Amino acid sequence: SVDQRLPPEEVTGWIGYEYLRGCQGSRDNDDGEHTAAGWSVARGWGEKLIPLFEIINHHKDSDVVNTRNTVVDGVNEPNLQDVKVYSTKSIAPGEQLFTNFGGVHTPELFRDSGIVEAYPQTFHIPEFPRPLTFRLAHPYDESTDTYGEDLQLQWMRPPPPDSEDTLQYLATELDRLEKLGEDFDAQSSNLPYYEKVMI
Repeated sequence: SVDQRLPPEEVTGWIGYEYLRGCQGSRDNDDGEHTAAGWSVARGWGEKLIPLFEIINHHKDSDVVNTRNTVVDGVNEPNLQDVKVYSTKSIAPGEQLFTNFGGVHTPELFRDSGIVEAYPQTFHIPEFPRPLTFRLAHPYDESTDTYGEDLQLQWMRPPPPDSEDTLQYLATELDRLEKLGEDFDAQSSNLPYYEKVMI
């Protein structure tokens, strides 16, 4: 049997490791120190906060992505890095800006940046009897140029041939998450829609 839950791992572990040890931060969160540290991790680029970068959303589809960024040595402080962001195609006034945050799986993207990724989504479960990586996506129909409503599972790192335990584990987790969603819906009727979607 497998006790591993679905990712992401270390949802709050960075507080103890990076903030308390690395920054000698306070163990108490009386003044919101942990919250401020969390915003820095979620919204920062290393040691920098870049407010303009916040208006650029993440997407994995190269047809949607319309910006790129590069890291360069800092102008005023050569030991620190700066980020340059530029467009990769014409962008109309009011058009949403998108970039690809790179090879980060969906749960870690949510943990580190608070981003609920659009489909396709990728998941990596490292501590299974054998690591698993899979992708969830809506199937594309070329004849109609549309995406279907059902989600399709695509193995990126497939389970072993004797994968009954793996499939049973994933089915159990799906049942658990659906029940958790029902419980959450029942208890969160006063939350705004977009907050519920994020959670």
